[in-house]
Amino acid sequence: MSDTVLNPLRPPPPPPRRQDVDGAAAANGHGPAARVAGTDETRDATGEPQPPEHASTSSAPRREIDSAAAREVAVHANSGLRDQLHRRFDAPDNTDTVASTSAARQSSSIPPALETASARNEQYKALKALDAETRSSQDQLKASNSGIVGNAPQPQNGVVTKPRPQPQPDPEVRRRVEAEIARRLGPQRAHRAREIADRMARALGNGNMQRGMAALDRALRNGRLNVGLAGIHGPRGGPRSDEELADTRHNMSTTSGREVDAVLDNDGGVVAGRNAHVNQEQLRKLRETAELAHEIGLPLDVTVHSNGFNTLRAYAADPTNPRLGNVTLINPNIPGDPEQTRAAFRNIVQRSDHVRLVTSIDDDAVPLSAAGGNGPVWQQQINAAVAAGVQDIRVLTGANHNLDSMAAHINQPGALDLRRNPRTGRLEPVNPEAWLVRGYQWHPGRGLHRIGIVPRDHRSAA
Repeated sequence: MSDTVLNPLRPPPPPPRRQDVDGAAAANGHGPAARVAGTDETRDATGEPQPPEHASTSSAPRREIDSAAAREVAVHANSGLRDQLHRRFDAPDNTDTVASTSAARQSSSIPPALETASARNEQYKALKALDAETRSSQDQLKASNSGIVGNAPQPQNGVVTKPRPQPQPDPEVRRRVEAEIARRLGPQRAHRAREIADRMARALGNGNMQRGMAALDRALRNGRLNVGLAGIHGPRGGPRSDEELADTRHNMSTTSGREVDAVLDNDGGVVAGRNAHVNQEQLRKLRETAELAHEIGLPLDVTVHSNGFNTLRAYAADPTNPRLGNVTLINPNIPGDPEQTRAAFRNIVQRSDHVRLVTSIDDDAVPLSAAGGNGPVWQQQINAAVAAGVQDIRVLTGANHNLDSMAAHINQPGALDLRRNPRTGRLEPVNPEAWLVRGYQWHPGRGLHRIGIVPRDHRSAA
């Protein structure tokens, strides 16, 4: 009794040629093998299924067609090319598809119509699987990250492409940087100039040595290095493009009033922002940059936006890290625990020469973080900063959370600003009446609070 499955709507398949059956038996040491119609399964004379290596070779061409199509989709999986592939697989008279399957039809027992439908179904399955992969989460994309953000695979329409070679530093810029570092190190340590230059350039450029070396050259000529710590990158996260990093650097420079030489990227997404997570790669690059800058005697300033605050919070919590110079905090994304916020401001002030807070009462993002459940986030920022001893606080209106908005509003009149009173040595509002109009009152021991609500002394809380 044959094990071949017959389709009542199709004529029965032709019997296998004798020489093919005998050849398969001689090669594999088994009895005659027959293919089950419509499947890749073969059975021997006893009716037992055979493993794939004993299967009829008639299925191999079709598997080659499917795998080739999958590879082509994987390489060209963008919206335009994917549409072309859909049209190609849909075309009933496509000569390439018909020609590539002709060899399979000659030796296969599957009727031509069933063979074509099966191949197209498999191709559609491959396309659907690849479409699902292109919409995978950013966490899955980061799993294939090379480890250096600037040299990692870049998402293109949701697909990770091969990393492109990063541009190398200009020879003249490299020579100038190494000469200055060697001079700073002195004769005994001058041999380390190239190593230090390369490590700092790689960190400052997020893997782009050319951009990082140019930033280091600028800092050495100015006598100070100002590093920016970026916040999260949109809801899904991922590394910023060169254009986005350039815009971030420009807006940080405008808002802080000091030129930022380089921005250390932050590839976190909305989950990291809501929970005030520390970006470990950004923290690693900050530590390495600070240690090497300290070794060559280059003062380090830091400009922080949004969730970059938590990187700086982790840095300042370690007293073994080098001391910082001027620190500017722009719309910091503070933790949900008020005590952690107070400790963070306190550590930053203690580990820096000067700290300035720039915030906006119209920030539309930080209220969505965990800290938003504790009241207005800008109020928490201001009170924690005052209690910690922050020397200067700039309060904007009309600006949202983004850096470009903060940069556009930074030159507005500072009616809500707080500055140190030279007579008392304490930070006070420059215009208390402007706060009263908004329903807030200032108390030296309690900070800003709603009129009619008197909280405990924030100095004792700190």
